[in-house]
Amino acid sequence: MSPLCRSISRQPDSSEEARARFLYRQWVGLGLTDVQLSNHTALLSLPGPAPNTITEHSAGQCFLPTGESCDQSRANEPSNQQFSYGAYSAVGTLQGEVVDVQYGSVEDLKRVKQSVNLTGQVAVMKLGRAPLLYKLSLLSELGFGAALLYVDPCDAPQGQSMWSQAFSVTLNPGGNPARVGVSEEAAGSLSSLLVQPISPVLAQTLLSAPVAERTFSDRYVLVGSHHGAQRGGGASAIMTELIAAFTEQTKKGWVPDRTTVFCSWGGSALGHIGSYEWGKENTVVLQSSAVAYISLDSPVRGTETLRAMASPSLLQLTSDIHRVRVSPRQPGANVSSLQMPGDSAFFSDVLAVPTLEFSFQQTTADQVWKQHTSSSHKSQATIMTAEAILRLVNDPVLPFDTLDIVLDIQNKLRGEKQLLAVTLRPRGVFQSEVMRPANDPKERDPAHVRMLNDVLRDVEKSFIVARRSPGDIQVNVTAQHGGRSFFT
Repeated sequence: MSPLCRSISRQPDSSEEARARFLYRQWVGLGLTDVQLSNHTALLSLPGPAPNTITEHSAGQCFLPTGESCDQSRANEPSNQQFSYGAYSAVGTLQGEVVDVQYGSVEDLKRVKQSVNLTGQVAVMKLGRAPLLYKLSLLSELGFGAALLYVDPCDAPQGQSMWSQAFSVTLNPGGNPARVGVSEEAAGSLSSLLVQPISPVLAQTLLSAPVAERTFSDRYVLVGSHHGAQRGGGASAIMTELIAAFTEQTKKGWVPDRTTVFCSWGGSALGHIGSYEWGKENTVVLQSSAVAYISLDSPVRGTETLRAMASPSLLQLTSDIHRVRVSPRQPGANVSSLQMPGDSAFFSDVLAVPTLEFSFQQTTADQVWKQHTSSSHKSQATIMTAEAILRLVNDPVLPFDTLDIVLDIQNKLRGEKQLLAVTLRPRGVFQSEVMRPANDPKERDPAHVRMLNDVLRDVEKSFIVARRSPGDIQVNVTAQHGGRSFFT
């Protein structure tokens, strides 16, 4: 038996056809009288010339299916690695978060579905307990984009080490895939999933890597500018610079808690048409999910004074950034809750979304609207705007100061003694209760923080009232319009 095994394994041509012909000759030589070779045409799924790789982005490490680093493999035997693949898997590249689904049973998947958004994610799944194709179909139905398969060493036969071994699987239930409509153009894919077997040691590495969680990814920070030609391209240039900076950080593994929505409006000079129409179309989503609007309407209107305008709930954040960035030679803090000009009006007046804007201005009246192109001023406006965005998308508790709203209303009601007394009594209790999770880490459970942030986001909605002026529908009474409070 042993000599025959060696004879078969040492054939110079290792293809299946060559081995079949070798066996044909052996069987005919042994006296069989009716030995036939039967040929069939089938769509095959074979490994490519290079092995598949898995990259762990938070650490910037590239691995082969066995768990060996991509760089280290060049000195070893890369040709052996390419045979670890999923035949008839989808092909391509996918970036997603790793999700441990254990054996991929219905119970396992119900559990992970309750806590994680599974769309486009990468499942790490043990083999066993149920047919592989059935489990892969469940992953596909839940929206997973890829599956990394491994054998738990505890499930391996006793005495057999599996830690650094990868393997191959097939997604073909049987026969020629072309019979069920799979074409060569589809690369022979029988699944929408990218399927790759890996070793247990690589599974352990991936599952122990820190995973950044987007706790509030369904909450949006809007950043808006216009692309009209009236004031040059300064706002669009700053917007593009911000997008480039943030996307570069995401490539390095940064995952913000909240989603940033960049908006470039048209029709601004004719009545802010773009922002109003888009806002109306998406009012339902914005009312429940928009947490702030950062304006880049005209960030450089001059070169003399850096001014910041913000809703009362964002005055403290705006003042903090302003104080750090303003040169000691410039005038003192110039932060106010004046109504902002431009496309932010719909978001502040109709939706009561907290807004802020940093801008350089002239103090000379006849130069207020002159467009300046100073690169240093644009850079400073970009940096300050970026700081505001980072705080709003990253802080677990939104950086809203509700006390500023209470103080602002009190200042506007100074002549109304009875109303002023009513606001003074609950002020301290209100501030203490609302800000408890911000001050006490023990109270920062996700559900509590999410509810708190929604309360903070909606505070300014209490101050939206109908206007009496013809053509105006609503106004945010916490903002000053034309230098005068709505209360006056």
